[in-house]
Amino acid sequence: MPTPWTELRALADPIARQFGYYTAYPLHVDEYLGTFDLSDVIAFLRNNGYSPQRLSAAKRHPETNQLHDASFRRVPSEHPAGARGTRIADLFEPEQCQYHVHAFERENGVEFFSHYEARPDFFQPNVSLTRLRTHYRPDWGETYLIGVTDLELDG
Repeated sequence: MPTPWTELRALADPIARQFGYYTAYPLHVDEYLGTFDLSDVIAFLRNNGYSPQRLSAAKRHPETNQLHDASFRRVPSEHPAGARGTRIADLFEPEQCQYHVHAFERENGVEFFSHYEARPDFFQPNVSLTRLRTHYRPDWGETYLIGVTDLELDG
């Protein structure tokens, strides 16, 4: 079930879009990683270096439009192979980026979706207006990489 914070971000989206920003958006089907049992989800992510990400926009499931139930991220020490030749790798150091995973509780388990992008943190690892602008106004395939993940899931 989405948290009140996630629902608030979804409600604020029409207002944010009037100013050229967003606080919610639908994920793409190519970000789908797999479906898993709810009892395994949190331990799996934590064991793989992920932690909750509360700065994220509310994500909507690409088929059902439901809001995400959880958002996790991991800050890498190096860019993934999928970032080679893209603007995100040219503009930012790996610690200025994140693997971002979204979980949706469904009848058959928890569905995962993932992408790679610039971090939205205001002060970490440094103050960067370019990074924040890039995060909130990404170029698909250049600074927002659909389905790029470091998780190997068999779902």
